[in-house]
Amino acid sequence: MEKLRIEFRPNYKFEDYLAWEGKWELIDGVPYSMSPSPTKKHQLVSANVGIQLNELLKNCSECQAFIALDWRINDEHDNNVFCPDNSVVCKPVTGDYIETTPELIFEILSPSTAGKDKEAKYIIYQHHGVKYYVIIDIESSTAEIFVLESGKYKNVTEENNGSFTFDLGKCRINFDFRSIWKTEK
Repeated sequence: MEKLRIEFRPNYKFEDYLAWEGKWELIDGVPYSMSPSPTKKHQLVSANVGIQLNELLKNCSECQAFIALDWRINDEHDNNVFCPDNSVVCKPVTGDYIETTPELIFEILSPSTAGKDKEAKYIIYQHHGVKYYVIIDIESSTAEIFVLESGKYKNVTEENNGSFTFDLGKCRINFDFRSIWKTEK
């Protein structure tokens, strides 16, 4: 007689997440450690993205740029919390977390997160209506830009030395990808 094998899959909620020490993401109820910390190059590229977004949005009072601010997807499951490397939100953020869907998310690939960024986050961001999803590969100095069209992501370009205009509703920003690769003085 064959033994029945049952796999345990945790299903944690936002309330559980709040009690944990350290940096975590919660994807469909499964916790993922955000350690070790990102590399120097990863952090410098993220800082460059954030600086440029802040500069581009200074005349756009509706939108705000964030670096690594948790996004809680507050739905009936309440089991998703993401920490995008960079995001732009064009609705008020009144608490300690983003609780509305960002218009634009940048994720910077690292060996420990590449699979999640390209698969799970891609699917969930698409499902929850993130208009633009940018996946940055710091090793090849390229960025894949996905735009949400009719509920599905379409890869519109791969940039490393150009610019792309993001239409954020009341604001349009022309993002220069050349400036984000500068990581050495």
